[in-house]
Amino acid sequence: MSTHLTTLGVITAVEEGIAKINPGELHLRGKITSTATGNESCGIYADQDILIESGAITAEGGVAGISNYNTTGGVHGNISITGGTVNAKGTSVNLSGMGIYGYNQVNIQGGTVTAEGKGSAIIATNGNLSIGNGITKVSTKTSNGQCAVMTIGNGQTNFIDLGDGVVITKPVGGVVYAGNRILDEPNNVFAKEVVFEPASSGDDNNNDDNNNNNGNNNNGNNNNNNNNTNENGNENGNGGGNSDPQPPAENPTPKMELNASILYIKTGERCSRVTAKLTNDSIQSVTSYKPKIATASFSGNKITIKAGKKAGTAKMQVVSSAGNRCMLIVHVQNNKVTTKTIKLSKGSSTLKKGGSPLAIKVTVTPDKISTGEKVKVKLSKKGIVTVKYDEETGILTITPKKKGTCNILLTAGKKTKTIKVKVK
Repeated sequence: MSTHLTTLGVITAVEEGIAKINPGELHLRGKITSTATGNESCGIYADQDILIESGAITAEGGVAGISNYNTTGGVHGNISITGGTVNAKGTSVNLSGMGIYGYNQVNIQGGTVTAEGKGSAIIATNGNLSIGNGITKVSTKTSNGQCAVMTIGNGQTNFIDLGDGVVITKPVGGVVYAGNRILDEPNNVFAKEVVFEPASSGDDNNNDDNNNNNGNNNNGNNNNNNNNTNENGNENGNGGGNSDPQPPAENPTPKMELNASILYIKTGERCSRVTAKLTNDSIQSVTSYKPKIATASFSGNKITIKAGKKAGTAKMQVVSSAGNRCMLIVHVQNNKVTTKTIKLSKGSSTLKKGGSPLAIKVTVTPDKISTGEKVKVKLSKKGIVTVKYDEETGILTITPKKKGTCNILLTAGKKTKTIKVKVK
């Protein structure tokens, strides 16, 4: 391992050729002149691998904020970020400074990452660029480059790999193009600013607009209340107009939440089990960014997905009247969608007669929204326990009644799972 940061004591070699970075807080600045080259012009540089697991790191350099270089045939030259807060910036115009440059692979599996470059914000040269489901947010921006996020390759041997639970929230309609670029599909240009987030994010967008709307509604309520008070005073005579006016009821903040962030569906089929939980809000539009793969329509709070004739993945955005946004990832497959696994937080338990109920988390994959297969619960013996299954939360509640043993059989489709219970 060779890096100009070893003297700071924040990097240790945990394995042969891996620089592990776990500071509390670290600000690093390499040379940012337009002629600076090599590791001296990088905030963080290693000639093999870099692993960032935690801490708050700001790295700035002319060539790159974070960079490495290794030519050992894909064995090294990897940059991995699994946690922490990372800000990386490449500032040189002449050198097309990059935020994060990985000679081989760039793997971002967790944490919050902000990357900015005069050239690309994040680039993987000879390997894949992976964004995993564990991220909080990855924000990228290029001022002079062709595309904020990219790999050097044909999109087949070197490609951008997004986790199933990761969506592109900026630009709206952003997609992976040819495997190695992010395309602003509605405008048909490569995206110079790209944001990746978990699929469930976006519910709290436009809070300022919502607050303004609530303020306007409250003003209207105040006027109505004043009018009512005056009318009551005229009708009631003495004392009627002297009572203190009641404060207006506050309208709840508009919210929208989908009952699914991922849906599996068979080619040619239709699914109407996706719904929106709405508070003081309504669905305004549902947009599919790959209508050849799947399309969507809505009625009230119910969203209907229609799969096309080809397998693939379509990302959809649901927008509410108040400006809230939710993302839905639709996986279209050739085979029928059925339950694959049933997982339990606990497979057996001993309870006390008359004691507290036991709650067990049941995780079915894919879930009922995709498969349409309900979880059925049966008891091998009646009277020993009672059970109640909540389909929305996936919680099975077991209440002990009398001494004995019994099995609880859970079935979804053709998959089964058994819980052994003893009551003392």
